[in-house]
Amino acid sequence: MDRLTGEPREEALRKLPELTRAVVQGRVPPDVIQALADGDEVKVVPILQLAVLAAKEQPTQGQFERLVNEVPAWKVLDQIDALTPAQHQRLQCFWDRLWADEEKKSSVGYPEDFRIRTLAEQLEFWQQYYPGFDSSHVLALAEVSLSTGAEGWAVTPKPTRIMGSDSEAYHGALDRMLKLLAGQCKFENWQKGTLSPEHLRLVQRTMLAHKELDELPGDFWVFPFQFGQRWAGKSVRRGRILYTEPEFGLGPYENAALLATHPGRITGLGQLRIDCPGCVYSPDADGQFDDCLDFSWNQGDDGLSLRYYHLGIANPGFGGVSGFRRPRS
Repeated sequence: MDRLTGEPREEALRKLPELTRAVVQGRVPPDVIQALADGDEVKVVPILQLAVLAAKEQPTQGQFERLVNEVPAWKVLDQIDALTPAQHQRLQCFWDRLWADEEKKSSVGYPEDFRIRTLAEQLEFWQQYYPGFDSSHVLALAEVSLSTGAEGWAVTPKPTRIMGSDSEAYHGALDRMLKLLAGQCKFENWQKGTLSPEHLRLVQRTMLAHKELDELPGDFWVFPFQFGQRWAGKSVRRGRILYTEPEFGLGPYENAALLATHPGRITGLGQLRIDCPGCVYSPDADGQFDDCLDFSWNQGDDGLSLRYYHLGIANPGFGGVSGFRRPRS
């Protein structure tokens, strides 16, 4: 018997059809909804998964706010990335206002004479360093209209092609790209030695975009992108929840590569600095990924640097760089 209701256990469970159906179907992780046996008493802990909330007949703002308060922000963002389009649409109204106070009006922009380099100009640069890479497909891959919000086309070598394997290719390619950047300009990597997989991980939305780019022909990623102005003044996490369906954040490898091909993007103080919203960062490698990497100009006016700061900080001098997935045929 259930000691709370005085009813048989089976009858008490039948009053929770949605929960039991979700458990039977394997949709409820053990750490999300736990049936705790205290004799025959059944207790249920709060919903801590957006997918479970989306399955409810009438999800409420209170349930969503409780989830957000009890789950770290970087895990909430992971859950948003993992939702199906239908689930995303069903819950969209809840996070339209999420972290809405993390927006600041920004008048900071790119250097006055800055422009996005053409495909040919970017390829010419890469051929100096990777002359054997197959670039024959680059122009054909860009024969589609730019996505809404994009400023131009990015061309970057595939990390797997640089490293020659899939095993931790991204982190190895990042190390090489930062060294290449340091050979081009005065650059200080303040996170040197703390860019391992335990410190730095890509977010799910960005990993999916990388997988699609890796499947395209040739040795280069080719994709529409914007260099930060679109999300200027918004915190990294606020910008991420406002992305359009094909949009994804760029990680430090892609941003370092774009800075290499666009040396005029940041040349001094008072210019829009770069967030890397395609990654999350744990400076102590303690499993808490509450931060993000950024490229900025040192306050001493002595060059470019790679640093980190919190996902929830809104700074009018920073903007997240994002790419756009190609339309699906």
